[in-house]
Amino acid sequence: MQFFGVKIGKKVTYVPMLFFCNIDVQKVAIGVSVVEKRMTKLVICWMFLLIGIQGSFGSEVNNPMTEDLDGGGCSIFNTSDIITSGPWVDARNYGVVLDDTTISSALSSIGSSEATLLIAGGAWDISNSLTIPLNINLRFEYGSFLDIDSGASVEIEGKVDAGLYRIFSGDGDVIFNFACKADVSPYLYPQWWGAVTGDTSDVAVMNQNTAALSEAIKWGKTFLADGIYKVNGTIDYLYYGKFVGVGPNRSIIKTDDTSVTLLNVKGEALVRDIGFEGGNIAVYTSTNNVDSTVIKFESCRFENQASSGFDDDSPLSNSTIFILTDCEFITSATGAALKMGFDATVLRDCAISLNSPVGIVAKRGTMRIQGLRGIASNSDHDSRWIENHCLHLLVEDSQFLSVGDSGRCVIENYESARRPNDPGVPSEVLVRNCVIQVGDNHAFKLYEMPNCFILQNNGPYNCTTGYGIYIDNAVSSESKYNFGVYFGIFENGDKLPLFGSAEMTQLTNLKDANFNSSITPLTTDMIFSMGSGDGGWGGFQSATRSYITFPYNGIAGRQYDATADGQYFVLSWTLPSSLFTNNTLYTAVFDVINNSDTPKKVMLRLGGNRKEFVLSRGLYTLSTPYFWRTGDDTTAQFEVYNMMNGDSLQLGRYRIFKGNHAVESVNTVLYGNTSSSVPSSSYIKFQKGDRIIHMNASAGGYVGRQCTTAGTPGTWRSFGSIAP
Repeated sequence: MQFFGVKIGKKVTYVPMLFFCNIDVQKVAIGVSVVEKRMTKLVICWMFLLIGIQGSFGSEVNNPMTEDLDGGGCSIFNTSDIITSGPWVDARNYGVVLDDTTISSALSSIGSSEATLLIAGGAWDISNSLTIPLNINLRFEYGSFLDIDSGASVEIEGKVDAGLYRIFSGDGDVIFNFACKADVSPYLYPQWWGAVTGDTSDVAVMNQNTAALSEAIKWGKTFLADGIYKVNGTIDYLYYGKFVGVGPNRSIIKTDDTSVTLLNVKGEALVRDIGFEGGNIAVYTSTNNVDSTVIKFESCRFENQASSGFDDDSPLSNSTIFILTDCEFITSATGAALKMGFDATVLRDCAISLNSPVGIVAKRGTMRIQGLRGIASNSDHDSRWIENHCLHLLVEDSQFLSVGDSGRCVIENYESARRPNDPGVPSEVLVRNCVIQVGDNHAFKLYEMPNCFILQNNGPYNCTTGYGIYIDNAVSSESKYNFGVYFGIFENGDKLPLFGSAEMTQLTNLKDANFNSSITPLTTDMIFSMGSGDGGWGGFQSATRSYITFPYNGIAGRQYDATADGQYFVLSWTLPSSLFTNNTLYTAVFDVINNSDTPKKVMLRLGGNRKEFVLSRGLYTLSTPYFWRTGDDTTAQFEVYNMMNGDSLQLGRYRIFKGNHAVESVNTVLYGNTSSSVPSSSYIKFQKGDRIIHMNASAGGYVGRQCTTAGTPGTWRSFGSIAP
């Protein structure tokens, strides 16, 4: 059952009706269409009038949704079409010409009362500027529009009620002024300015769509209904507000011109549920460094841009926060997903189908990538997921995969917008909890050293010949040296990101500058290994020192016990420079146990590099990297200050490796290349459990060798027989 209103004179009575009898054609405007209803079958019906539920609209009411069906003054209309803002006022009742003078007369008659002003009957000529005040709800009947002459304008302060059809035309201006009352700000539709949908090649249609979309997005809230909106120019400009696709399917802005930028964002904005197809750049941002600017894109799709899905005019828009959530990128053969240089860029739960050499270019500032789902269709030694120039790059909970067994570099790191060697503003690259597939490539390539490089809990995917970190030969000795002296962290977490012929912990390159496989065999990378209780160590202390067997692996160690507050100790050994090679990375690793509940601040040193740690109770394997240059200090050192009475620390083995090592176990895995060689040095005392992995092991051979008796070199036995 549906209620209908019956107008008798000036009063309206609401009537429940089951159906009508013998009612012929009636045209009713509903939403954006005119529905023709015909009832031809005679049906016996009944009607119960609810007398007393009445309302008066006043003598000026002329509701176009009513029609005098029987000529007796009885009009019937659907109550769902009753207006929401005061009585209806038909502007046609105030003049004989459809123009601005007639509308002005209607507005004068209404005054300050709330009312809905009906614009009906066709084209209204606006040659003089109009202001539609806040108290007016402006309703357009289908087929009616304001034809605004050049130099004239219509300023609208209140609501607009219209469907998806054109209501503004001409060369004049439409101005929406919502400053006086924010809650009346409507969602606008580009159809009001003549936008049409369809994958057309008609130049006039594309020009009109470009102009209509540019007008609609000026005023704060714009709805984009389902369909393809073909354009051939830039939609300028989204200064603020919301641009939202609506409907069960995607709203798409599309161009076939590879030189076109689709959308230019000039200020704070939210864009949601819109697709961008084709063009050179999908979205270009230029915010003039307004510090309060926050730009958000949610659930949008970017497909086949020749250059990139996003770009900006950095450094002119640095002071911007840019947030992408649940967005999808399908790149062309040349286009990147993003090229961003804001102060802060955040990608959350996005997806990239990468078909071009580079996925993301981080131009400056900071970038946080969380939950990225990436798959590349092509990979070679020049391809990379992220080209990094920014100050801080965080990548976590993401996947970087490729079709088949191929793979590409995850991050190529270049000089950041601020010098990476500036100790006041450290640069950082952090990758954690990611799945990485690199194929015959390096996972990370450093063309400039960050101050801090941390890998935590990353896992390999489908990797049989992956490589770890590549440091370019062009990286200066000064840059490498400053990496260690200032901040210098190379940290690997619980999982090695790669398997294959080079582990993530092996920083020494196995490929040349062109990323060709090196013929140089992988050699043993430990140059120093001594238990802290062995001879040769110097230092000084006020805490009580005793010699112990380190409880976790049985090697010679030391224990320091504080008998008063403020005690300290220093353990040091100056190594010969002949153990080191110029401009080479080394990592110092020390095993230590804090037996106290009081957290202890300790310092681990190798040459000019010092790294501090705060240790709670438990066993730790500490490490710090150092690029050594000829003439540099070669002191290995561990020190603790401000011990409290009753504090106790135990020291195990101090080791130095070529390359980058984060050793998790108190036993060290060494890497060798032949089944016969056992490394030997008067500065390496091997411990029971140390192992050598044979990187070129073959059928009939063994996986590696293990030390069964400590010594220099100790006793070694093969393990892991390989079937012939």
